Amino acid sequence: MISGLDINVNQLEELRKKYNCPIYMDVHSLSRGKVVSLRRQQIIIENFSQWAENLDIIQVNDIEVFSLYESKSEFDTARRVLSAGTKCLIVTKGNKGARIYYSVRNEMVSVFNPAFKVISKNIVGCGDIFGAVFLYTFVKFGDVVRSLGLANLAAGVLSSYDNTDDLGNLKNDVFSRYN
Repeated sequence: MISGLDINVNQLEELRKKYNCPIYMDVHSLSRGKVVSLRRQQIIIENFSQWAENLDIIQVNDIEVFSLYESKSEFDTARRVLSAGTKCLIVTKGNKGARIYYSVRNEMVSVFNPAFKVISKNIVGCGDIFGAVFLYTFVKFGDVVRSLGLANLAAGVLSSYDNTDDLGNLKNDVFSRYN
């Protein structure tokens, strides 16, 4: 699992050559560029196709999706990401839910999972929980739609917590609501 600033694209290429395991990246940090005068603005990621061809799963939010390529369309960006070799592009949409794009027999498929309805008290860490749950579930079951639903639910449940003491309940709270 990569956040974007922990390695560079050359190191990613070496990881891809060396290991046969799913590589998941949340582009959040990479899409913000370097810190300049304490402001991190959204940027277009330089040579993103090099990243995409070495990743299996890419997670972005509904703003970051436009940092991957010069594009005004989420659908077009997803098409370009998948054609570069990535297996899945996940676009999280906060309190609206999440969408995943993937290919089945060379055709792009899109599945939307609406947000779990909660009173959101804190969104810090929701993307990280989403990514961790998605990757774990995907590695365990190999089902992107199931992984999307469980990750989306976990992020929603996390957002309903108002203090860190509740984190110990996350697993039970998620599975008590999961079908």
